[in-house]
Amino acid sequence: MPRRTKNQEILAFESTVEAHIAGRLRLRRGLLGMTQSELARALGITFQQVQKYERGSNRISIGKLVQIAEILDVPITFFFDGLELDGDRVQRLVAQAPAADEPGVLGRRDLDLLRGWRNLPPAVADAFAALLRATSGAGEEEEGEAGEGEAPAAKAPRRRKSASGTAAA
Repeated sequence: MPRRTKNQEILAFESTVEAHIAGRLRLRRGLLGMTQSELARALGITFQQVQKYERGSNRISIGKLVQIAEILDVPITFFFDGLELDGDRVQRLVAQAPAADEPGVLGRRDLDLLRGWRNLPPAVADAFAALLRATSGAGEEEEGEAGEGEAPAAKAPRRRKSASGTAAA
């Protein structure tokens, strides 16, 4: 009897779900400031296995996912938040999945900044967020400049005058 293979739509769906769960695992571990080694010790596995889970190259069993949720202090549903289950949507997501170095994917620097911001007192965190918005130019774009879901166009860096009166970057 010939071996049955999964159709491409099912493979794409599974890949999308696994990548989403892997990303949520990495996000939560990073927000807690937990290393892969610390999570691995708590799970009784090697840190290499945690790396594979976070890359999505190894599947996480439901039992292991429950254990991870307990260690990371989140409900099991946390790993599925934001996951689109519509078949057509899944196909688009697979085709458009961002690489780790693309905008929209949190890197180590982003997670470090977010972790530090979350540890600030609320008043300081609000002031810091306002400072970031003011210095980055966020919030300066006019209404309707960027369509819904679109990122605003990149602006040229501002130039300031140096002590000699010439423009400096």
